[in-house]
Amino acid sequence: ADGRVVYSPEKGLIGSLASGSFNNLPSFLTKYKTTKYKFNVRISPNPEFLISSILFSFLWGLVPWVALVTLNNIYSSKEEDLEKSASALQSIISDMILRVETGEYVEYKPIETKHEPLLKVQNAIHNLFSRYTEAIAGFKSTTEELENTMAQIEEMQSALEERNFLLINTLAETVELKDVGTGEHSKKVMQLALALATKLNITDPEELNAIKYGAILHDVGKIGIPDQILLKPGKLSAEEFEIMKTHTILGERVVLQIPGWELVADVVRHHHENIDGSGYPDGLSKGTLSLRAQIVALVDVFTALTEDRPYRNALSPLEALELMKSMVGTKI
Repeated sequence: ADGRVVYSPEKGLIGSLASGSFNNLPSFLTKYKTTKYKFNVRISPNPEFLISSILFSFLWGLVPWVALVTLNNIYSSKEEDLEKSASALQSIISDMILRVETGEYVEYKPIETKHEPLLKVQNAIHNLFSRYTEAIAGFKSTTEELENTMAQIEEMQSALEERNFLLINTLAETVELKDVGTGEHSKKVMQLALALATKLNITDPEELNAIKYGAILHDVGKIGIPDQILLKPGKLSAEEFEIMKTHTILGERVVLQIPGWELVADVVRHHHENIDGSGYPDGLSKGTLSLRAQIVALVDVFTALTEDRPYRNALSPLEALELMKSMVGTKI
């Protein structure tokens, strides 16, 4: 009632704490040094620091006990708040130990604490670890799903490549059935175009594929050209030639049915363009004509000159090259 700490030789709580002091402390310490009383430190919702009961054995185990209480009751992701709390506890405990060890009286007084910020920090860390645990679980699940998805994508890619290969062969064979010369011509153009691309140090896989597939399919649009024009043994009339020129546009439409083949379509549409802009169907010139289309166009001319046509005989490779020299700056 007078604010002093009351103690008893029986094991139990040593009264309630307010303020006070021990008299005749040395004899008290000697008599009760093995007594096991509870010692609790807690953060109160009220703006004060309370010690609810005293454990005499704190002289031998106080520091690790306080550390345990601190870890279990104060969570903090804010270093500043945690440092302030730890400093306050350390100051109080150090003062208590010093006074007991020197035989001085021990006086306990309520002190103010920032309970609300500590509670916010505790909740923040609790939420953080909860989200972290959920994220780890979700990451594991996502990783497994991603691995499965990647495997499925690889399978789909392989299937797509196989489908495209079969489609290319089918288209090439279709053209060859209509015009035997066209089928063989396209294969030669493909081989020479790839050889020239290698000579020019072209290594981009997309460009090489565009040249390869664009070369073998550059005349696929001839499927839509009437036989009387496509297979005519003599020279085409101006009107017939206009119809023949549409095979580049028809071929582009066919190739664009395959997703991702825009570069191939560029070769198919523009393999009859001339470097001076006099070609068809768009009249492109050196500045706007892609290198891939120029390569296929050049090889197409050479291959055509070295093959028999209904209206002329094939030239030798040397003869074809000599003739092509006169085309430099205009057609090639």
